[in-house]
Amino acid sequence: MWHGRRRPDFLVFVPVSRFQYHRVAVLVDRPGKDELKVANETAEYETEGYLVYRVQINDEKGGYFKKARELVSWLENLP
Repeated sequence: MWHGRRRPDFLVFVPVSRFQYHRVAVLVDRPGKDELKVANETAEYETEGYLVYRVQINDEKGGYFKKARELVSWLENLP
C-alpha cells in the first residue's frame, strides 16, 4: 500500500461495532510545510479509505500534551 511512499506517523483503528472500525492515519507536520503537498498526502490516504488527522507541532508551551488531548477528543467524537 505505501511501498515507495511516505508512511503515516501513526495508524489508529477505532472500533465502531464488533467487525467494523474507522481507519485513521495520524500525520505529524512541522510549520511551513507546503500546502499543496499536505493536500496531496491527505487525498492519497483518503483514497485508501483512511480518515486523516493532521497534527502540526510548534513550540507553544504544552504543545505535545495539548495536541494529544485534541486527538483523543477527536477520536472519541467520531460517528
